[in-house]
Amino acid sequence: MLKHESFHAVSFDLLCDLLDRDTLSTTSEETIFRAVHEWCKHNVSGAHKADVLYGKVRFTLISQEGLLNVVRPTGVLDAERLLDIIVERKSSDLLPHCAKLYADVNLAEKATCEYGDWHDGRHDCTFDLG
Repeated sequence: MLKHESFHAVSFDLLCDLLDRDTLSTTSEETIFRAVHEWCKHNVSGAHKADVLYGKVRFTLISQEGLLNVVRPTGVLDAERLLDIIVERKSSDLLPHCAKLYADVNLAEKATCEYGDWHDGRHDCTFDLG
């Protein structure tokens, strides 16, 4: 849907709802950025709506190469913000993750969790989905 030409006809409110879904399935956050950027080029006359939409893109999930070769040339983020995102990607173990839903499949059915050592107010934890 994000790559279809009818995507440009989606309303701002519907696009916001789509981007807010945890179940939005795409190959990468870079694909979401490209779709939002194209939508904004065709639909946004004011900066407020564009700011709202770009604010829903999880830039920390875009590779450093994608940030530099795809995001940077658009001018959507200034150099300081790009550097902040790159530093956050390299230093954080708490980045947001994409999830996928599989109909009628319980991926956690055989899951186990092993708690490890206590560090900085939290346990290290290892999940095995079986």
